[in-house]
Amino acid sequence: MDLVDCSSGGNLVKGATNSNLTRSPGYQAPFARRIREEAKLMSQAVGLIRTPKMAEELLQDEFSDIIALGRQMLYDPFWPRHAAEEFGLTGAFEDWPTPYAWWLEKWAKGLRSMGEQPEIR
Repeated sequence: MDLVDCSSGGNLVKGATNSNLTRSPGYQAPFARRIREEAKLMSQAVGLIRTPKMAEELLQDEFSDIIALGRQMLYDPFWPRHAAEEFGLTGAFEDWPTPYAWWLEKWAKGLRSMGEQPEIR
């Protein structure tokens, strides 16, 4: 086994039909940390990990070795590119496909000219 995906499937107490679970960002990450620490296996954190900052914090705080994004990627298929922009890993959307990059850089320049910081999420 190379990696343990640490999802409870949303089942924390009463089973799959329990819709009263308290879910918050990263709510399943402690499972990944426990597997990593106690079983000494690589783990994957899941569970409402929505922002690049949160994903990075989970990795830096050694909750897991890798992050899975699931539904967040369905909502925003460009999540990895947004994360790269947020962390300043690209200069001006240059890693985006050309039709998107051209427009997004133009959009960002327009927002900056009005004193706004582009919201890239």
